[in-house]
Amino acid sequence: KLEESLAAARVVASCYSSCALDLAYLNRLAQRPLGGAVALLFEPDLRDWYQNYSGLDSLPLAGLGLALEVGEEKALDAALDQASDPEWQAQCHLHAAEVLPDPEQAVRIVTTTLGADLTTIE
Repeated sequence: KLEESLAAARVVASCYSSCALDLAYLNRLAQRPLGGAVALLFEPDLRDWYQNYSGLDSLPLAGLGLALEVGEEKALDAALDQASDPEWQAQCHLHAAEVLPDPEQAVRIVTTTLGADLTTIE
């Protein structure tokens, strides 16, 4: 299972996937830090594709301090070292509870947001 793999890994690294978000939420719910996430966006074509596809300049999780984003290949080693550092992982673990919404409230948040959007359309 994906959750078991994420919980077992010290570092999750991908160029573009939801694994970093899954790990951030697992960290939010876990009693101890589970790992660090690194987004590999140093290839210009991939970065351009991501920006065009998402309309974002960088990963929101990186902006929230819950993942590291690597924009240059030469920064990869340092990012992997930082993501595997227990102190950095502990900071992410604590920070996840502060910045991520409670997943138990997901249905309420979605329906409230959709209701607000529908109200503005009328």
